[in-house]
Amino acid sequence: GWACAQAIADRGRANWACLELRSDRVFRTLARSFLLQVPSLGLLAGDAVVGLQLLAPKSVARVFVNFPEPPARRGSVEAGAGSPHLLTEATLLLIRRALVPRGTLMLLSDNVDYLRQLARLVDSAGGFKPCSPGSDAIREKRRSSGKSGKEEKEEETATPIWRGRPGVEECGAPDPAASSYFDRLWKRGGFSKRHFLLVSRCRLSGASAEPSS
Repeated sequence: GWACAQAIADRGRANWACLELRSDRVFRTLARSFLLQVPSLGLLAGDAVVGLQLLAPKSVARVFVNFPEPPARRGSVEAGAGSPHLLTEATLLLIRRALVPRGTLMLLSDNVDYLRQLARLVDSAGGFKPCSPGSDAIREKRRSSGKSGKEEKEEETATPIWRGRPGVEECGAPDPAASSYFDRLWKRGGFSKRHFLLVSRCRLSGASAEPSS
């Protein structure tokens, strides 16, 4: 539903593509797009890494990753950092490759610990810089936790984590009220907060030559 709503709101201004691993979700989106006669929306079923590899360099203005699944793990996100998952540093570089200069990437999640891990990955990948999220978003403070009566502060990342909703102009989603499959799951689960990262493509520091394919 979310991709259909954005394509309808962006009618005549942009082409949208929705990439999903699970074919049943792709079929539901396809059926909805036919019923609503959604213009300029392409659907792809398959692995996102393969899809990103097939995109022409500098051909995409915006990338949205809504509620990415964290690595399979026991306990904390850090414990599962080596487990298979989509948003690796290599995947982030493929996203950057597809983005036009100053094109944006937004990662939305209810799992702030996972977003902290992703913020460190974005910093490590390079070639991205933070964007203003709009006036309605609040920057998430660094986490502090006490162990044995001592307070430990988490290391600050160059990529900030925001709480709330980004502005329409800033993130590029023309229908901010649209609901996705994951939004509905999120609401049924009784969650009250969501967080996001918003960055744009910039030049890789210290590198003038970048791969074109």
